[in-house]
Amino acid sequence: CWTPGKVVEFELARTLEQTLKVFTPEACRAPIVTAMDAVNHLDVRAYIPAYTAFAVCAAMFLGGGLRKPLVRAAIGVALLALAADYVETFTLLQITQDLEGSAHLLLRASDGAWVKFAALALHAFLLSRICMAPETRRPILAMLLLLPMVGTAFAAIDNSRAALMTYALVLSWTPVLLVAAR
Repeated sequence: CWTPGKVVEFELARTLEQTLKVFTPEACRAPIVTAMDAVNHLDVRAYIPAYTAFAVCAAMFLGGGLRKPLVRAAIGVALLALAADYVETFTLLQITQDLEGSAHLLLRASDGAWVKFAALALHAFLLSRICMAPETRRPILAMLLLLPMVGTAFAAIDNSRAALMTYALVLSWTPVLLVAAR
């Protein structure tokens, strides 16, 4: 019943037809709803706070504290992603309570998802700029941190390429973790 990409497909669904497609075939609807709710509850309790903490810490680590305007901007954008993700996820949890009767909620969830993805891409761009500052000069990391903007742009052009956003974040955030760990 479950196939890769269903979560993001649900997040980005803007029509009832797109939403119901995520929960097909009909025989799989109940297990998919259960799985989707489990993923979204995990998002609320763990994943959203964890990636927000990472984003804030990454900005402070790469920027050497809170003094620089780019660091504060990156933190602000990370908090915007957090807020948008909570709007999106709580709305998705409402939608799964009544799939057919939830058309009025779809744009709120989808818009929340797009604001989240755009904010995460902008956050990565700001980290890239921080890495190019004369006192830090991490040009390779700066280039990798541009990938989320590219992945998000491709996904915005064609939702079927939404996985590129995730790959881009992994390819940019993993080196930040490695730099911090050494």
